[in-house]
Amino acid sequence: MAIMTSANLTRSEPAPSARRNVAKRVTAKVFVGGIPRGGTTMMLRLIGDHCGVYPWLGESSVVDTARLLWTNGRPNPACREQVEAFVTHTLRLALLEMQAWNAAREDIQGLLIPSREDVDRLACAVVDGAYEAASVRSSLLAACRALDEFLANYADLPVIAEKTPTNIFSFTHLCDDPSLHWVVSHREPFAVIASMRKRAGADPFADHWATLESCLGQYQRYAIRVIAALRSKRAIEAPYEAVCRDPDLLVRPLQEQLGRDETAGYSGNFVSAASDRDAWRSFDLQDLWLVRSITAPARRLLGYDSDYYGSEQDAVLEDYEGPEAFFAAPLDGAFESDTNPATRWIGDEARFAVFAPEGVHAISARLFCPSSLDLAEQSVTARDGLGRTVGQAALPIDKLTTLTIKLSDAAPAAVTKRGRLYLIRLNAGRAALPVASVLGNGDARVLAYMKTLWAPH
Repeated sequence: MAIMTSANLTRSEPAPSARRNVAKRVTAKVFVGGIPRGGTTMMLRLIGDHCGVYPWLGESSVVDTARLLWTNGRPNPACREQVEAFVTHTLRLALLEMQAWNAAREDIQGLLIPSREDVDRLACAVVDGAYEAASVRSSLLAACRALDEFLANYADLPVIAEKTPTNIFSFTHLCDDPSLHWVVSHREPFAVIASMRKRAGADPFADHWATLESCLGQYQRYAIRVIAALRSKRAIEAPYEAVCRDPDLLVRPLQEQLGRDETAGYSGNFVSAASDRDAWRSFDLQDLWLVRSITAPARRLLGYDSDYYGSEQDAVLEDYEGPEAFFAAPLDGAFESDTNPATRWIGDEARFAVFAPEGVHAISARLFCPSSLDLAEQSVTARDGLGRTVGQAALPIDKLTTLTIKLSDAAPAAVTKRGRLYLIRLNAGRAALPVASVLGNGDARVLAYMKTLWAPH
């Protein structure tokens, strides 16, 4: 197998030896998805080594890119040029630039770097499939077929495994396809967040993990989808720490699904025993409390409850009185504006952590829906951590509007001597079609500016 590295990669003329020219047809795929920094790469290596499957090392981002094009309905024909540029940029970033960076670091052994022509051809197929599709499911199936054709150029086996953590967001649309097999990986939050923060300082593609709040938002966003996938009973669960101790927890069920020899089991030594139970010890007291409080529902459902950590964590936090001042931190879905750091775009859903000291009874933010989003009207609904509506506002176009939430109407996620922690979620009433002159999150529709973050009252 020819292994390409950044040293022998030319972006305009990719080295031809990466292409295997294998004439086999892809008959089935294994999609690996789950929480980032939660073991997806290890699961892929296990699958490739022990299940008779060709593992595509790296992340393609193909499936989630196709999903984004249908975030709020059919992609806008008037914006096809913008959409094509977005898809091409995203796939080149994942399949060329990230692959080359990882190969240069030798972070993942055995990486192949595809040709730019193959990647651009794949991008065109994804866009064509999205515009020709009648539904998000048919768009995703078209993207899967395009991915099959792309990977068949490099694989030497008819069954291929591809891992991208964001695959989990397409699970509900694709889980009943008989040619697809799903492996869902998860890990306890302190180890994940510690790994994210470490990676953010070294990985140019991980700057979205630069703050604790952004890491928390990512963990929550993925954990919700992981839990839903596992409840469906249509995915193989792969808890990172448990699979490190016993790889057969993953290998044998997948061998059975693929009709492989189950007696083979796991044989190898590259999986090292991991213990994440002490990862929380590297966090300062406030961060420890914040992670524990925000992730509590997800942790319990994934098996990381108080029994998992033991009594010492409880003892450390027993006398913690909470943060000393009000704060409102965006967790997910609020993107800083390039022109004004105090202004954020909010997507079709945005999440915030709000700590309100004693004496703070309400919070408010000023929102603005520009006419450039081409909406006749807009509205925003605020919900608490239990999903209950705690605030609503109509947003007249091109006018500043204040959204106020009475905290007495919201359920707190945690209570301390100094105050209460709330999780607040904003949802858009209408989707805005993207236009080239408007900054957007790919083709996921932005809904408004958030001109101010939450202020206490």
